[in-house]
Amino acid sequence: MPGRGYDGDPDRFEPVRPFPEPREWRIEQGPNPGTIIIGLVNDELTLGLHPALIY
Repeated sequence: MPGRGYDGDPDRFEPVRPFPEPREWRIEQGPNPGTIIIGLVNDELTLGLHPALIY
């Protein structure tokens, strides 16, 4: 099963998609009860919704 992640160096607004090699992610408690943050290890980038409503 392919890993899910980013191609090359992470970049803002890059979609997360399947790749043959896995990528490492951090998961931590979100700002509100019952929420989580999924982000890159050793980086401030996190998964989120794209601001443009085209997807």
